[in-house]
Amino acid sequence: MGKECPRCGRIRLKEPIETNSISSEDKKTYICSDCGINETRILFYLAKSMDEKIPDEQKEMSKKFRERLGLV
Repeated sequence: MGKECPRCGRIRLKEPIETNSISSEDKKTYICSDCGINETRILFYLAKSMDEKIPDEQKEMSKKFRERLGLV
């Protein structure tokens, strides 16, 4: 089994690594499919100016992930 997802830390990445999602945060880090879907939803809501609809858990996960990537 692959390494754990660097975004959520809960799901193992699939092998080969290229079968996973690429984070929209830095466009190069592989993340699990669930996180890929969540990032897409967040981008959609932000584009629609509906930030209040993003669950707090997802906001916090995204913030921690951006910090680990050095993007904050």
